[in-house]
Amino acid sequence: MYRVSRRKQEAPGGVASDTQRAVFCSLHARHVHGPQRTQASLRALADRADRGIPANCSRPPPPGTMEGSVMENIFLLVLVTLLSALQNAFFAHKVEKECKTSNVKSSSFERVYCANRNCMDTYPTFMAIMWCAGICLSQAPAAFAGLMYLLVRQKYFVGYMGQVSQSTPGYLFGKRVIAFLFLMSVVGVINFLLAEYLAIDYKEYIQTITKAASALLLIP
Repeated sequence: MYRVSRRKQEAPGGVASDTQRAVFCSLHARHVHGPQRTQASLRALADRADRGIPANCSRPPPPGTMEGSVMENIFLLVLVTLLSALQNAFFAHKVEKECKTSNVKSSSFERVYCANRNCMDTYPTFMAIMWCAGICLSQAPAAFAGLMYLLVRQKYFVGYMGQVSQSTPGYLFGKRVIAFLFLMSVVGVINFLLAEYLAIDYKEYIQTITKAASALLLIP
């Protein structure tokens, strides 16, 4: 439950420890490989120091390791974002099709246009809090809530094309999903501040509760 921040665990003598490891590597190379290999090792260490690589005996991490770990933490959010882009294209296509098949001042065109405009007005807010919730707390519940929001937004758009009253359930359900994502974002930020400055981390417990609570979004 308690975790000391990584920044606080670092010793102030990090540079000295790297220097000690460099000296150990050079002595080990002299003992095993002789003076010629020792000079080559020292030149390699100097070259690594010029490039900003820590002077230790371990090999650098393989290329692409950091990018892969980052992608694992945001992959579901990326999928939901791409689906939302396709949905926006579908809405725009509906507006364009209605504009060509009917009069601009007709009631059907006004309903489609208003539905698309209402969906676009809330879209930036939805994307912002979904990414904040996924990065600050947990991506799986955030992506699930985002997928639910896309479904209710589709229901809202289709209902608005028929009658305005038919879009009310989708609108209310969308507000509940937005509130859930906003709460996730706030809790994630608060937990990060507690872990950073007070060395108290409840992230695992909060993630478990969030995953269980996200299933409640299925209740109409």
